[in-house]
Amino acid sequence: MLEKIKINKKQAVLVLLIFALGFGIRAWQMQFDLFFEFDSYFHAKITSYVIKDGFFPIKDPLSYYQDGGGHLSGTNPLFWYINAWIYKIFTLNAPYDKGLWILFVKLLPAIYGALISAAMYFLAKEMFSSQKAGIAAGFLSAVVPAFVYRTMGGFFEEDALGFVFLVIGLYFLIVAQKKESLSRGAIISAALSGLLFGIMALTWGMFLLIPIVLVAYFVVAAIDLYLRHDKKKLFEFAVSYAISMLIFTAIAIAYKGAGWIESILAYLALPLPEGNFTMLFLFGGVMFALLGYIIFASSKNMKENKIMPFASAAVLYLVLFSLIASFMLIADLRKGTSIIEWTVGEENTGKQFFGNKFNALIVFPWLALFLLPYYIYKKKDANSHLAIIGFFWIATTLFMAWYKLKFTYTFGLPIALAGGFIMSQAMDFAKKRTEIEKISLTLVMLLFLLTGVGAGAFFVTQH
Repeated sequence: MLEKIKINKKQAVLVLLIFALGFGIRAWQMQFDLFFEFDSYFHAKITSYVIKDGFFPIKDPLSYYQDGGGHLSGTNPLFWYINAWIYKIFTLNAPYDKGLWILFVKLLPAIYGALISAAMYFLAKEMFSSQKAGIAAGFLSAVVPAFVYRTMGGFFEEDALGFVFLVIGLYFLIVAQKKESLSRGAIISAALSGLLFGIMALTWGMFLLIPIVLVAYFVVAAIDLYLRHDKKKLFEFAVSYAISMLIFTAIAIAYKGAGWIESILAYLALPLPEGNFTMLFLFGGVMFALLGYIIFASSKNMKENKIMPFASAAVLYLVLFSLIASFMLIADLRKGTSIIEWTVGEENTGKQFFGNKFNALIVFPWLALFLLPYYIYKKKDANSHLAIIGFFWIATTLFMAWYKLKFTYTFGLPIALAGGFIMSQAMDFAKKRTEIEKISLTLVMLLFLLTGVGAGAFFVTQH
């Protein structure tokens, strides 16, 4: 059976261990009677209506009851339906029972978190073509505090379930683009990724991450494939990408209209300094100059051009230095925030909380952002561009976490992905080192891992 699904016994054991570790850490919270965080009660209540009646009410009868209840506008109801269906399936369609439903509410987030940790093994393994990267990323996903706390037992919100569709969707997109031709398997994988992204749009508002990361990925990956590989590979890449994104966009627009596209543009413009477009103008000018040079130089003999293959890496470094400049030059990225918003802790900037949110693991994403462009440039095979997804996922969520405390949890999985990449590269580097260098490098890696595990365990037991 294991051979049929192309997973060997050793790999199956690794995935089960990652799942068990992720679940064990998160299930700690199940010993307590109450849920974690206020929103969990709201979602548990609305889902209970779906279990009992088969649908959710137009108004929440227990919210603003003096006005006839609060409207449930702007919600993503698939989250409620999926959890209601799970309850019905595993209870064999038994009638609603409050005590049993509370058990489900406490259990499901921990299961989702463990499932995502296991899925991160496959995602990192395919993205970097390295099982070592997959093992490290899966392990770190299971323990990194910034991700653990949003998937702890009793933290019943869209976050835990939404990440399932994001990670598995990215995995299928990468599988589709690693195929050597537009085979039936590649088309199915691309379609599955688009469907999963679409389901995420119906489940959780953070689906806006998908177009931000993947549009940036498409631009740089297209440059990389055009300059360093043949036109056939670029065409196959574009088709599989288009299949995925068209399905995702169709589902998102069918449910939410086109308003979410405007939301993305508004989010991108929000951090710009008011009345000062100098940085944007300079960045745009450099980008257009670089693209112009690429178009001009690509018409020449590429074999004689030593600079052009570095163009995609240059674009990534330009993005990275712009990110650093925004951190250094903009004193407070939370412009336009009202006094009322400032009284809510999670609406403040997140930059001052990086120490206790991410601990020593914060080193991994910074190292990855600096090393990934060089890795993509040096890697000669036709799949090196897939790592660009990782670069923009890390960079985007790093900015979000710095910009707003509420978004620090989106940075948890990219930290794990970055850790998987760095550790796999370190292990490959150690193969050619002396024994003392290997031991030193191993000790440094273990120190970072133990710091992450210790911080994750401490965070969970203290909350």
